Amino acid sequence: MNNKKTAAAIASLIAVATTATPALANVTATKGNDGSVTVTGLNSYGTYLLEYSGTPRVRRVAANACGVVALRSSSSFPINTDSSFTKDGAAYEMSSLPVGSTPRCVDGNLAFSSAAPSASVFKDSNNVIYFTGLAPYSRQEITFNNVPSTRRAKANACGMISVKSSPSYPLASTPISVMPISASGSTGSEITRFTPSTMTSEELPFCRQGKAYFPEGWSGGSSNYTLAS
Repeated sequence: MNNKKTAAAIASLIAVATTATPALANVTATKGNDGSVTVTGLNSYGTYLLEYSGTPRVRRVAANACGVVALRSSSSFPINTDSSFTKDGAAYEMSSLPVGSTPRCVDGNLAFSSAAPSASVFKDSNNVIYFTGLAPYSRQEITFNNVPSTRRAKANACGMISVKSSPSYPLASTPISVMPISASGSTGSEITRFTPSTMTSEELPFCRQGKAYFPEGWSGGSSNYTLAS
């Protein structure tokens, strides 16, 4: 009997502490007491791109049989004249890399059409970057300093996304942008941006059986987020 009374009391407290509300018109970011961030006001089951502006993207590649890694520009890892890279603690600027002939790997031997470049890191006339002198087939990590890390997230039935910190995607002092991804896969304009370190911790909204619940006194992100114009 006491257990039934206790359960009823807990249920009553939950009912007082939370208020069911319809989906929000504005996109709002709220930081929880556990450090995670919940973004509300999104489309139910919508897909979104999170861009971590202060976390450079890392490309993991393998050297070839001659110990060479070639970096070519792509949509995921663009390379331009302003690009910079970091590998094993050393920084390289695209604009200051020496130009050399394109290396070829022939039966495990490195060959050049002209004199071999004096530098172990260089670019060719097509702006392909080469890291040479590596162990054959070794795994390498190269940081693209100008390219922010991104990840996809899917909203729940209530139009909420829960964002948690990890070594690859930290919630720290740099802004995180949220952008919608259409059914065709194209990325839309930024709809909100938040900086976790400047946000005040509070109880988080949650979704249960397709209904959104917001804690009593919930700030709604009043001064803790920036709504993109």
